[in-house]
Amino acid sequence: MLDQSKPAMPTYSFNVEGITVNTFHIDKAGEGHPKHEHSYDHVTQVHSGRLLVTTADMTFEMTKDTKPICFPANEWHELEAIEDNTVFCNIFGLGKDAQKLSDM
Repeated sequence: MLDQSKPAMPTYSFNVEGITVNTFHIDKAGEGHPKHEHSYDHVTQVHSGRLLVTTADMTFEMTKDTKPICFPANEWHELEAIEDNTVFCNIFGLGKDAQKLSDM
């Protein structure tokens, strides 16, 4: 289980028309997003490396060849890099009236 006090921070983040893309570059295996949930759905896509995904129902591995997955709102999940230099994106929409991340 990942350290709750050290969640990964996005390397890049941008918002277009209410859609936010957070790109994470995880340097070391064993780092990532500890168990958490959101009030909104979000999609995760791996661009390089390997990501271990854990939910209440299953644990599985994602790579750049894995179809992006949508995590439903209010369901916990954990994302852990299991290979150095893993890159993944979280993509979500909060509507056009949502604050840009740079304004938060």
